[in-house]
Amino acid sequence: MIGTFGDIVFETNDKKILTFSGFSYSAAGRWKTTETIGGVPKKEFLGADTKKITFDIQLNASFGVNPSRILKQLEEMTLSGNAYPLFIGGKPVGIGTFYWILASVSEAWDVILNDGKLLKASASLSLEEYQ
Repeated sequence: MIGTFGDIVFETNDKKILTFSGFSYSAAGRWKTTETIGGVPKKEFLGADTKKITFDIQLNASFGVNPSRILKQLEEMTLSGNAYPLFIGGKPVGIGTFYWILASVSEAWDVILNDGKLLKASASLSLEEYQ
């Protein structure tokens, strides 16, 4: 098993391939700039900003996943307002908390069969740290 986000399991085995790519993690500080007359602006650290993660997933029925079911699950996670744990390699992702909200998901339906069944899709996920 590669990792989990909520109930979604990222794994590769002889029955299923569900992985992610383009994993990006960002952390930043919040700063206030105060202008000064005749001097250099002063910076004041306000605290940490919300950490963010983005990554893409490929959903292919040929690799043992149900693209429609996973996309529905991701949409429900986005609209639920709930936070979910994120683990990669059995370790929590994040410092202080390992819970993340699925702030947005965008999907592309790549291959649709004649009967309307979704065979292949991709999704881009944007997560934000939950405190």
